[in-house]
Amino acid sequence: PTPPPPASPVLNLWVDSSGHLWAENSVYLWDLSHGSVFLMKSGLEPRDWRQAFPAAYQYGAILGLGGGNPGPDPYAALPAKRLSNARITRNSSSSAVVQFTDTLENGSNKFELITTMTLQGGSGLLRFDYQVSNVSASPAPPGLYYGWTLTPGGDQADDYFHYAGQVGQGAYPYGDQLSFPQPGQNQGYTYLTVYDVAARQGLAFIAALSQTAVFHSDQQYGRAQILDTNGNSSNQNLVLDATQPGTWYLLLYATDPITPYAPVDQLLEGSLP
Repeated sequence: PTPPPPASPVLNLWVDSSGHLWAENSVYLWDLSHGSVFLMKSGLEPRDWRQAFPAAYQYGAILGLGGGNPGPDPYAALPAKRLSNARITRNSSSSAVVQFTDTLENGSNKFELITTMTLQGGSGLLRFDYQVSNVSASPAPPGLYYGWTLTPGGDQADDYFHYAGQVGQGAYPYGDQLSFPQPGQNQGYTYLTVYDVAARQGLAFIAALSQTAVFHSDQQYGRAQILDTNGNSSNQNLVLDATQPGTWYLLLYATDPITPYAPVDQLLEGSLP
């Protein structure tokens, strides 16, 4: 891709000569359409969280339905679909809106997913509004999750996680997977955050607890997950209720030197847009 323009404290969106849609402000530089770069500027130094797995699955959406054995269920194990068909619907130096329209398919079953991303100048908080067509809560509510192949700090070192209600923190599970069926809440919101304490950089997935669901395919994976595939990719997500339109948030932040995830709780003590 074409090298991006110089960094700016305001919000910049542009399409390069390869057709990649980029977004940049003082907190991040992100290839929105292709996921080739996810550069965090917060913390002690800029770090590309895509650096550890540059060729791995980037980011997208997966829809799954439970009730035990998936059998012929149209929602079970839908293949991951990278967010695509990006369209800028609003753009200024202070805020922008980008809409992605995708089709999740399983044989003859097709489900349209519309994802609307709202970005702000000078802020690491991004809002995602989503809606899936043709889904039903019968025989069990489908779970939707947005997957991200990102490594805290980009180097697989000094990495931890924390979820709402957890006491303390856990070491990032490289080569393993963790699921959290019943995370806690703060002001009605739940979250999963991963961070690099050496780089002082963190990323948090936030949603109203009432909007989360348990992801099912051939087994239950919980309302929040960290999935690391034998050192080949690293994925974190919240699982959302796909039966109704909803909202979730992504927060990119500089960690606190004493309690790394404190900025997430502090955000939730206020109000989300």
